[in-house]
Amino acid sequence: MRPSIQRNLVWLTASQIATWSASLVVVIIMLPRHVSVGDFGTYQFAAAFVGYFALVATMGSTTYLVKTIARDATQAGPLLANALVMKLVATGLLSVVVLALAYVLGYSGRTMLLVEVACVAMVVQVLNEAVGATLQGLERINKFALWRCIQIYVGGAVGLALLLADKGIVAYALVAPLAGLIPLAANTVHMWPELRESLRIDFRVWGKLIRGGSPFLLWSAILLVYGTIDIPILKAMAGDAAVGAYALAYAWVSLPAGFSSVVTTATMPSMSANAVDQSSPEFSRITNRSISLVAFVGIPMSIGTMLVASDIFGLLHYQAGFELAVPLVQILALHIPLVGIDMVLGSALIAADRQKIWTVIAGGAALLNPLLNLIAIPIAISLFNNGAIGAAVITVATEMFMMVGALLVRPKGVMDRPTTSFALRTAVASLAMVPAVLAVSGAVLPVKIGVGVAAYALASVALGTISLSGLRQAFSGRVAPSLLLNSIASPSK
Repeated sequence: MRPSIQRNLVWLTASQIATWSASLVVVIIMLPRHVSVGDFGTYQFAAAFVGYFALVATMGSTTYLVKTIARDATQAGPLLANALVMKLVATGLLSVVVLALAYVLGYSGRTMLLVEVACVAMVVQVLNEAVGATLQGLERINKFALWRCIQIYVGGAVGLALLLADKGIVAYALVAPLAGLIPLAANTVHMWPELRESLRIDFRVWGKLIRGGSPFLLWSAILLVYGTIDIPILKAMAGDAAVGAYALAYAWVSLPAGFSSVVTTATMPSMSANAVDQSSPEFSRITNRSISLVAFVGIPMSIGTMLVASDIFGLLHYQAGFELAVPLVQILALHIPLVGIDMVLGSALIAADRQKIWTVIAGGAALLNPLLNLIAIPIAISLFNNGAIGAAVITVATEMFMMVGALLVRPKGVMDRPTTSFALRTAVASLAMVPAVLAVSGAVLPVKIGVGVAAYALASVALGTISLSGLRQAFSGRVAPSLLLNSIASPSK
């Protein structure tokens, strides 16, 4: 991989490790032990409710900023300065709309408070996304990742303290937007040299941001609908407790799935730059390497999560009701590699200016998901007394639908025969974990994990998805850790 991509991967992986560790300790382990499953569900519902308006506030310009700045760095200052002002106005107006709608819908008490907090979070999040997209386009991922790590650890520590003091879900929810001010201030200061020369409102730039972002806004809106519409449907049909169990399961599988976001964030600028000349083999090479990498990590994580989910929940002392999340984790684990490959394929289509067809595919998923949920949730309630099982099954099915569509319209050279072979061999190596872990079914969790990892590693070496020479060089210190990614994710065989 190009040095810039390797550097971005290293920094973003460090940031993702911070996210994983903070999410694991605070959101996944501690939060369900200190709040009820119903409060957890209400918290997730408020975030989803405001999330639809936050999407409108972005105006789809985040991806547009990355692509445009990656191709012409001189536009960074004017675009970012005007994007910040435009988004500040938009989030302020939309917050008023959100609160008015929540009042009309009859939300009160804790739900209303959480919606208000989510509005504050929307403002900070949208502004952070604009600054982050600019840094991503400039390939200055290190500063972005560093301050994100600080944000996560500060927010996690304060959130954990509030939980241990039993301050409740509303106080905990306030931590996220307040911690988000840290990277917003630091990254804005970092971008000051570019901003200083562009401190004027230019409505022509606003027009460019709106027009350029509109295709991505439609695509993101469709993607958000199909990704979160199951939460209000589940709340209406099965209640807050079902939403709480479903949200916890989703948080668990999001930990390994988050690695795919690292890969796409690191490679998107290079994809965009090389997609200008799609006859160049560099575009397909970057995309195929990214697919191989997310498959190499995602497929074994999927199998391993299914195998040890019940053991993990057995070690934790969640409040009553969260045990319903175990089968949900096992089902949702199937979508870990699917969502990873979909993210790479989607990024490739966007980089190649084929976002319209990707929008059509996502639109089909957005239509399919709620219709199937309306059928699957009542069936799951009837059969299992757990409506969230239906929502989990439909989530996996929708992601599969997206993958099939993306593969049908992928750019030439993407997901070629060597890459497909690599992914299939990775899947076979991952399946080797099943008999190995089942053979030690009575052992403690660390032993099961160790046996699974060993089985996957041995099978990977046997099937050629891991380069022994690359491993020897890496562990002997003769190559940089980032180069190890090339040896374990090469689809050359």
